[in-house]
Amino acid sequence: MERKKYKSYKPSFPGYGGIPISHVYKWKRSKKFPFIEKKGFYFIDRTTSHNIIVGTSRSAKTQAIVIPMIDNLSRAEKQSSIVVNDPKGELYAASSATLRERGYNVYLLNLADGSQSMAYNPLQLIIQSWKRGDIEGAMQLVNSLTYTLYHEENAGANSWVYEGAQKAVNGMIIALIEYCIKHNMTEKITLNNVIDMVNELGTVDYATDPDDPYDKSNVLDEYFKHLKQGSIAKREFGSTSFSGDKAKGSIYSTIVQKLSVFSMPKMARMTSMNSLELKSIGFPKYLDFEVDKSLANKRIQFIFFNKKKEVISKHVVKVAFGGFVQYNFDDQLTDGSYLMIKHGKKFSSYKIKIDTKTEKVQLMPLQEKMPVRNLRMHYSDKPTAVFMKIPDYDSSNNALASIFISQLYSELAKQCSYVAGGKTIRRVHFIFDEFGNMLPIKDMDQLMTVSAGRNMLFTLIIQSYKQIYAKYGKDKGNTIKENGQNQILIKSTDIDTNKEFCTLIGNKTVEGSSVNKSVMNTAQSINVSADSVPLLLPERIKDFMIGESVVLRPLYRQDLKGRSVRPFPIFNTGKTEMRLAYTFLNDEFNPGTSPDLLQIDAPHAQLDLGSLAINWRDWITWSQDALSAYDEHQQADASKQDGVGSDDTASGAKAKQESERKEEEFLSPSEIDRQMEEVSGESDRKQDALFEFWSDHKEELGENATMFRKLISHGGTIDDFQQFLQDDPTLLAEFIELWQKIKNKELITNSK
Repeated sequence: MERKKYKSYKPSFPGYGGIPISHVYKWKRSKKFPFIEKKGFYFIDRTTSHNIIVGTSRSAKTQAIVIPMIDNLSRAEKQSSIVVNDPKGELYAASSATLRERGYNVYLLNLADGSQSMAYNPLQLIIQSWKRGDIEGAMQLVNSLTYTLYHEENAGANSWVYEGAQKAVNGMIIALIEYCIKHNMTEKITLNNVIDMVNELGTVDYATDPDDPYDKSNVLDEYFKHLKQGSIAKREFGSTSFSGDKAKGSIYSTIVQKLSVFSMPKMARMTSMNSLELKSIGFPKYLDFEVDKSLANKRIQFIFFNKKKEVISKHVVKVAFGGFVQYNFDDQLTDGSYLMIKHGKKFSSYKIKIDTKTEKVQLMPLQEKMPVRNLRMHYSDKPTAVFMKIPDYDSSNNALASIFISQLYSELAKQCSYVAGGKTIRRVHFIFDEFGNMLPIKDMDQLMTVSAGRNMLFTLIIQSYKQIYAKYGKDKGNTIKENGQNQILIKSTDIDTNKEFCTLIGNKTVEGSSVNKSVMNTAQSINVSADSVPLLLPERIKDFMIGESVVLRPLYRQDLKGRSVRPFPIFNTGKTEMRLAYTFLNDEFNPGTSPDLLQIDAPHAQLDLGSLAINWRDWITWSQDALSAYDEHQQADASKQDGVGSDDTASGAKAKQESERKEEEFLSPSEIDRQMEEVSGESDRKQDALFEFWSDHKEELGENATMFRKLISHGGTIDDFQQFLQDDPTLLAEFIELWQKIKNKELITNSK
């Protein structure tokens, strides 16, 4: 066990920071009168441990644990990167300025206002893997992203809709990546363009059979059908293409419902760029480049030299499939250092220019006797802090936070496999305030099991254990809970949580005695008994004062000198009560800082979304009929746009009609099921009546009889039918009478 004592004031201290366990005061000599002063010290756990903090709302858990933890992590000589869930944005307001002063790169992922946020494109890691030839890795990332968007635990009978939507979006993402890489426009690979693909191509129908104008398909389906055999995009999208019209409408509805958030202007801009590379949070120094594909699976060497051309370090790395090389290092370089990349007798050398303020690195070629392409170095001595502002009043964007966490962890874990020891070079702390209110994180139970060994540590702050069980189920919830090596109770109003802590704290033995006397007091006997009673009763736990807490640390069975000790629980009360941050850290960490004074870097705020738009017309290459249908659709949309603004009433009517049209096109799965049940019987009766009419009048219909029958099968409108009957007024009158009965839902019976 390693538990570090450090002052609860400003000086730095050796080693890592960690979670505060206890706080004590000591009297220290002072040079000023009265020559003695009271100094506070924290005992912190700086080992690779996960933490679970239980504190009900307004129990001061942020003041007692979270802010002091951020303070000591950033004050330590070995500074850790931190990723913080910050629902109200208070922790960013309190911490950002101080963290920057202490040398951090600080970012805010603001899901409440995308224009006041870092930029984050969820497709960037997928693009990188695809370009490097790691198709399998790219598909895993695609599946993880769409799983977060479309997996519904309680979908029940509608699970096929969500699974179909996930597969369809998989196909669209891959199709977009392939097209944009081929045409050298990777900056246009965004989720905004994925939803645009659905809206532009998925809503245009055209007749695929010239002999049957009523046998129609939409352009999006046909695009995937015409992709070459073996296409991954075609395979992923395939099941959607073969779905029936109603099933397809339900799937498209679900696709649009989940992706529509990425088409909102602020969110579209935010998810079209990147403020940082995720791996830099745990691996701030790395090098990647490409060599000839013939060197795949072979080893090459690269060497760093200082300004005097003395060797700093040598590294050997294996070339991956496709000739790609990436390496994470921890060497201390300076502006003017040198790099040599070598294989056999061939080598290339470069001078390294490092701008410490902007952290931009230039590699200036000196000799290039070995072909090296796309050489890139990232070099930073700064840790990173990312705050995720996830509003509790609007959950529409919450999925993006889950995607960010999953991608960040996956990328860091992947990079760990490339370094000796399998750990991040810079320790990463995930501090999830209000963890119980976050969207479930995929495989969170597994993350808690293996991540500590990779130098990635989780601190989960909940109101009771019930919150974990509600989000992850009993089994996974128990796994998450049991992997919290430090479990801290600040205060809970949940009876079961208090009883569980009471049981885990343990019992003490209380000795009791009783005296029995005879009637005349002539004889007496004394009975002594030993009873087991809880060290802390649930009633006492329920009534914890501010600053009191209990710490359970069952796995710490050695002291600082390596001697075996029993892992007794710690009760912080009286002299060891936890201090609240505002009593001594308010100058450095003030949650009341005005939002107008906060520095927020938002490189995408003025981004022109039109510059990233895709000309979908270029995608339609297989059919002139499809192209014509698309052009007509675009012209119709343009005509509608031209009319906007000339008449407010007309504009409102058009907007309402468009809204109703979209609602008809894209119904939710449950609504479609309800409507199908409601109208199925009526629809059957309608079709029976129309077929009966067709059977009775085949001779009068003549050569139009076949087309009339197809109209019935495809659900033709009254205008369609009138077209075929206009030459026979008697037959037309009879049909209109029948149609009126159907429209008025009058009982239709067989006349024969």
